[in-house]
Amino acid sequence: MRWMRWGAFGLSALLIAACSGNGNQNVGSKEDAFEGTDIKADCFDCDPADLASAYEQAELGRTGFLRTGHTWQVAYQFRADRRLERRDVGPDEAVNAGALGDLFLLDYRVGGLERRVIGDYKRSVARIEIQQASEAGPYAGLVAPERLDTFTYQVDLLMDDLFRGVAKVYYDRNFPHGRYVEMGEGSRVRAAMDPFPVEVPNVTVEGRDTRSLPALSAELTAVANKAAELGRLPADWQTRSYRYFKFDLEGGVEEVYWASGDLWPSFVTGARGDALLVWQLEP
Repeated sequence: MRWMRWGAFGLSALLIAACSGNGNQNVGSKEDAFEGTDIKADCFDCDPADLASAYEQAELGRTGFLRTGHTWQVAYQFRADRRLERRDVGPDEAVNAGALGDLFLLDYRVGGLERRVIGDYKRSVARIEIQQASEAGPYAGLVAPERLDTFTYQVDLLMDDLFRGVAKVYYDRNFPHGRYVEMGEGSRVRAAMDPFPVEVPNVTVEGRDTRSLPALSAELTAVANKAAELGRLPADWQTRSYRYFKFDLEGGVEEVYWASGDLWPSFVTGARGDALLVWQLEP
C-alpha cells in the first residue's frame, strides 16, 4: 500500500489553503438521500448533541470512534458499468476498468484524527485513506486485474463520528499533494469524479432487525471463502447474525449488514454494487 502520509502541520496547511479555494462545494450525487427528500442516510437519526459516536448510538458493538491505524479491506463488485460514468468526467480521469460484474479490492486506512465544530457541536473527524489494493495477493484470479487508479490513485475521506462526510482530498498526477474538496452540510458523499466507490456507512438508531447474509454472487462468494480460509473472515461468515438496515434511496434500495464489533459495514448491496468486508486490523 502506498499511503500518502501527512504530519499535523502539513495536513492543516493543505486544509486551510484548499478551503479558501473550494468553499462549500457539493461534490456528490443525490443517490445517498432518501427518495423524494433531501435527508441523507448515513446515521440520520443519530443525535448530534449526544457525544457518543454512531457506533454507540446505533449499537454496532464498538465503543468510541475509529483510531489512527485502523485498517480494513473491502471487495467491491460493480452492478453498473463504472467506465461510462467516469468518461463523462473528462479524458484524463476516464478509466477502462469497472465494467458490470468486475470485482476489485479496496484498502482503507485511518491516517489521522482531529476535532472539528460541525453544526453546533465539536465532533471527532477521521481521515480515511482509500486506495485500490496494490496487488491481488491471495485473491489472484478472483479479482479483476485492471486498475481503477490510473489517474486518481488515492482519495482521503474526512468523516465525522456520526458517519457524515466532511471533505475529500484527491491525489492524482496533477495534484500529487492533494486537492481538497469541502463538503457542505447535507452534501452527498458519492461523486462521479471518484476513481472507485467512496461512501460512508448508512445505519439507523431505530433499526433493530438482524439477519444472515443473502446469497452473494459466485465471485464474491469465492473471495469470502478464501478470506475465511486465511482466517480473515469467521468460518460462519454466511450464517452468522448481522444487524440489518434497509434504505429506500434516490439511487435505489440499499441494504446494510453489520456484524457486531466490525469497523465498517460487513456487507452492503445496492444499485451501484456490492461491498464485502474481507479483512480488518485493530492498531
